[in-house]
Amino acid sequence: DNTFFNENSLMIKNNNSKEIIGSFGEIKNKFSSEQLYGFSLLVDKLLQTNQRNKLNPVSKFPFSERDLNIVLDKKIDYSAIESLISKLKISYLRRFELIDIFSGKDLQEDQKSLTIRFSFQSQSRSLKDEEVNQSMDKILRNLSSKLSAKLRK
Repeated sequence: DNTFFNENSLMIKNNNSKEIIGSFGEIKNKFSSEQLYGFSLLVDKLLQTNQRNKLNPVSKFPFSERDLNIVLDKKIDYSAIESLISKLKISYLRRFELIDIFSGKDLQEDQKSLTIRFSFQSQSRSLKDEEVNQSMDKILRNLSSKLSAKLRK
């Protein structure tokens, strides 16, 4: 529930159920001009989660980020892309997220363009560009062969 938080806030979701279990950020403040920040955690929903996640130490090595801009059929949902990438079990891939969707000019009517940001990181060393590039090539090859995605030029 985003009742108390404005657009400068984030929701915390359970990875398994996708249910909102909390929020944090800037609070709607109708009574003064000061910025207020806070958080809300729904402990009862948090305790209902069955999975106990193992905490990993924060790496002291830098992230390497890459953006991938692909063109594919409008009918393909992002969840299919998420599922395909997750099943690849790419080493050092820490997270990926959809950052842009585009359709219209320069694309066919039945196509859309997606930009996905990938973050790679090792717990034990700095990654080499070749390693990250190989992972990105593997992702693109699979998106191309299984979803007919093409690299947007």
